[in-house]
Amino acid sequence: MVDLMHEELVFELPYGPEGMRGPHNKKSFAGMQDSVFGMFENFSIGVTELHPGLDPNGLVAEYASKCTVKATGGPYENRYVGILSFKDGKVVGWKESTTPRSQRGRCRSSARLLTPKLLALSSGN
Repeated sequence: MVDLMHEELVFELPYGPEGMRGPHNKKSFAGMQDSVFGMFENFSIGVTELHPGLDPNGLVAEYASKCTVKATGGPYENRYVGILSFKDGKVVGWKESTTPRSQRGRCRSSARLLTPKLLALSSGN
């Protein structure tokens, strides 16, 4: 997925757990993807709806994921809304929001594991 991101990427999770909100550049986004996808198996994600913006270089996407949590063997499903902008055919801006609080309990322990790693990536370490 990282190869679809522009070098000037700004990725944000404005309503995400503390330490994961961003903004993240392409390097920290790549580290976050490696960490997150490493916690799951059989991960699938698919677009459910696209909403074009007034700006031809932007859109709002709705998408959903489904997978298994490696540590517990339990299922994990989530829905997302992403506001994306494009430059040179790649994603340059991405703000993502996930399912509201009712879902957060399932990923709270994952966020605690990821937060120190993401903070290190965000600071360039």
